[in-house]
Amino acid sequence: MSETPSHRDRSVLALIARLRGIRAETLIRYAPFMGLSVDAARKLLERLCDQGFLAASPLPRGSRIFRLSSKGVASTGAPPAYASSPSAGIAAEMLAVSALAWRTEEYLFPTKAELEELLVRLVPSPEKPKLTGRFVLKLAVANTEDGGSASELHLHAFIAELRPADDLARRAGVVLDNLQRHEAFQDLIQARLLGVTIVVPSRGVRASFIAKPFKCETSLVVVEDLQDLLAH
Repeated sequence: MSETPSHRDRSVLALIARLRGIRAETLIRYAPFMGLSVDAARKLLERLCDQGFLAASPLPRGSRIFRLSSKGVASTGAPPAYASSPSAGIAAEMLAVSALAWRTEEYLFPTKAELEELLVRLVPSPEKPKLTGRFVLKLAVANTEDGGSASELHLHAFIAELRPADDLARRAGVVLDNLQRHEAFQDLIQARLLGVTIVVPSRGVRASFIAKPFKCETSLVVVEDLQDLLAH
């Protein structure tokens, strides 16, 4: 079997290099793969595993999440850590990101290099912020001076962790406090262009957040795929 990736193979690898991980059930939501059945998507991912470009990690509810192998990292230029077997926290982030990133009119998940370049453009600063965790660019509607509205992109810290609502709220506060230590992020917060997106596994968990106060623009998103990490 040839190990030279086809155009479609390269598209899969490039996608996973951005998302970090994806399930076959989720891959078919993305434009290049919408014509595939779940079974065909799974066979495509499994073939890339056989060729050494991908590896699969089992989820507690029987599904699998596919990620880059060391060979896949080398071929895509993704961070070396992407080849490591994911912890529960990293798996939660993989599931959440891949469940949302196909909705390109709402979410754009930049790579670390893209985020660094964006911050230099938005807020020129001699201090280069240490970027930890995931960020997302979200389309937001802002009021204009003439009473109308306009769309603009807001940068959000992205939090997808299996924690109780109170712990997630505290986690969001810690993330924001850490961001405020950097001049670049301070300016974005003051301009109301930086916030936090918190992913939860159900509408019930989301409802428990409604009355909680937050220090910045906060978006609560339900991603039921996170339930795949919960044991029977």
